[in-house]
Amino acid sequence: MVKDWPKIRSKAIEDNKEIALDLITDDQLFDKGIDGDGNKLPLPYAPFTIQTKKLLNLPTDRITLKQTGDFYDGFFAKISGDDLITGSTDSKSADLHREWGKSITSLTKENTAKWAREDVLPDVQDIVKKRLGI
Repeated sequence: MVKDWPKIRSKAIEDNKEIALDLITDDQLFDKGIDGDGNKLPLPYAPFTIQTKKLLNLPTDRITLKQTGDFYDGFFAKISGDDLITGSTDSKSADLHREWGKSITSLTKENTAKWAREDVLPDVQDIVKKRLGI
């Protein structure tokens, strides 16, 4: 069982990576306007951007990095060793990383802990129970 630990952990992470991405895009960026370090993305928007966002029914009181949805739609997660690597394949990603920093596509420490506790750990426990016949 112990020798299977890396496979068990990787499977649980793989099975829950979409939840991690939702935490980044929905909770952090859209709802709170924060990066993976927990820092608020600084305002203000340009007047034209405010007008456009209002037309699209998008918030203007915080930076969300969502207008067309392409940046969010391009989000991906992959496992590398013990790490969950996240990013976006959108063509604007490099520019957004330069302007806002690399952590815009990363989980905050709080969301990492929440995700591990509420999503990954229960899956690990289920896999171990099944293997032990419990």
